[in-house]
Amino acid sequence: MRSIFPAHKKLVLLLLCAAFLVAVPLIDKKEEIDEQSIPGVAPAAEDLEEEDISPPTANEDLLVPPQYRGGVVRQKPRGFNEPVIALTFDDGPNPIVTPKVLEILKEYNAKATFFVIGKHVKLHPNILKEVVASGHAIGNHSFSHSYSIPTERAAEDIDSNSRLIRKVTGLTTTLFRPPGGFTRGHLAQAALAQGYTAVLWTISSADSARIPAKLIANNVLHTPHPGDIILMHDGPGHIETVHALPKILESLRAAGFRFVTVPELLRAWDLWERENGSQDVSTSKNPQIEHQNALYSGRPKHQEPAHNFAHSTHSHHTMTLPSPGSGAASNSTTKPDRVTSAKRHR
Repeated sequence: MRSIFPAHKKLVLLLLCAAFLVAVPLIDKKEEIDEQSIPGVAPAAEDLEEEDISPPTANEDLLVPPQYRGGVVRQKPRGFNEPVIALTFDDGPNPIVTPKVLEILKEYNAKATFFVIGKHVKLHPNILKEVVASGHAIGNHSFSHSYSIPTERAAEDIDSNSRLIRKVTGLTTTLFRPPGGFTRGHLAQAALAQGYTAVLWTISSADSARIPAKLIANNVLHTPHPGDIILMHDGPGHIETVHALPKILESLRAAGFRFVTVPELLRAWDLWERENGSQDVSTSKNPQIEHQNALYSGRPKHQEPAHNFAHSTHSHHTMTLPSPGSGAASNSTTKPDRVTSAKRHR
């Protein structure tokens, strides 16, 4: 019996059927990939099952004195004069910038603290392992680095990064730096409620503005003082920070400074305050810290919000490198070869 469809129509029909059968699974796969790759979204819980996480290691190098837990570190103790400085790097790990930073730090025998973003750790876990193996401290900079994350997702975002850090390194950190320094944001408030120490800075390199290496170095070297916390970045595109780093390290070392991690610096602050009978806004007088300590001791305490902290020039000073024993608490003057509009970092 002769077919009712001409041969060429049969061929077209067969091709259409074949295309449909191939397209259906590809559409499903595309939806799955897109869902997993939405920028700034923390992974689903099943991506980070507990059994995949290395047991936390009790690392003394990451311990923070109790009075700083659950509080915002924004200012060093008044009069602190031990010649130590904490270098901090945000937004890594990055496969181009972070290894170069590690190489330079090793050359100068300098330790630093890296506040890492979870979505970058997920892409480059081996670089984070290298950071830890080199003796540097790790802090949580959130998983998403979002400025507008909903309240109900903030704690999950922080936990996802913390669990990922543990999975990769076996270490638990209680250090947190809020994206942009927004201490009233949902991420910062969730971190404080969980007892993290929110670490801000006393000197900004202003390298988030993608300025030349010379200006980055000038911003850092305008009279650093003992106990300062320096903000820099090792995230994507920060190669100028790499170029500025040798000058920064060489100048500070020549002035007599030693480079320590944030936990080491906070322990030095704590020792100095106990020996000198001093308390500052960086101690338990901070309302957030009082609240957390009250929780630890079982006494209820009214919680007050942390104050917002802008990337301002009030914590920079005028330059000539001082004797490290000068102990000035803050700095503030401008020079034409320095970026003075140090806006909140990104």
